[in-house]
Amino acid sequence: MTGTSPARFGDFVLPVGATVAALAENCRASILEPKLGEREFSRGVRIADQIQREVANLILRKLDDPRVAGVTVSGVELSRDMAHATVFVTPAIGGAPEDAVAGLDHAARRLRGLLAKALRLRRMPDLRFVYDPTLDRAGRIDALLDERSREPDHGDSGR
Repeated sequence: MTGTSPARFGDFVLPVGATVAALAENCRASILEPKLGEREFSRGVRIADQIQREVANLILRKLDDPRVAGVTVSGVELSRDMAHATVFVTPAIGGAPEDAVAGLDHAARRLRGLLAKALRLRRMPDLRFVYDPTLDRAGRIDALLDERSREPDHGDSGR
């Protein structure tokens, strides 16, 4: 196999020269892309983006729990009726995902109150925190690609 062909991992094809960040963003986009019939920038999508930015800011500035230190908010998915928001989080490097989610669940009521003051929506959605393994998966794929690039070519260039 030559170094210019794309890498295959099951049904997933990684283009040559793709970065881990681009891979993670493509994975996240494919999961959260709007369903058929929804406008690309519907009100729900705009509110989900605002919630993502504000929750990340509140975690950084208002929470003192060491379990949530360094947590990254990677996305927010809002229910159609906007009553529930699923907040996807990734812990800091070396942090336990279960601890980070538990710390955020413990602070969810406080975060919701602070969020209500910041966003001034008629009804503030309930927050549910979920571990997002996208970055971990991207890191594993990156490690596999590094390992593959170090392997010698075994004469597959006859294609």
